[in-house]
Amino acid sequence: MPTGFGIVVGHYRAPTLSRCVWAINRFPFQEWLIGSPAERRLVWSTYWVDGHFATSLFKVKLLQVAAAVQGHEGQAVLALSTEVVGTPDEARYRLAQALSNQNQLPARLEQANRRAPAGGTP
Repeated sequence: MPTGFGIVVGHYRAPTLSRCVWAINRFPFQEWLIGSPAERRLVWSTYWVDGHFATSLFKVKLLQVAAAVQGHEGQAVLALSTEVVGTPDEARYRLAQALSNQNQLPARLEQANRRAPAGGTP
């Protein structure tokens, strides 16, 4: 049984792709259902590179190269998790609700990705 950071993971399901409507756009998320004898959790994760969300590591690498050429080297990993108490669909609803309150996040990531003007603060 795999262990890490003192947590024993009893089982996990291979990741699947989910899409969530977020601020009138659809963004890809990788979905993981992980569990132990004590609890089950649903985890959504995605990468953000230069204004683009992606779940494929190959696509992330391509985006990183293009962004570096343009001097936009900001990147982020977004991961959300919730306990699965009832059904996985109920947990998905909670994660979608949490994202619905973060409409400014894509714009803030974009703002952080731009270099500060010379001699000034962003």
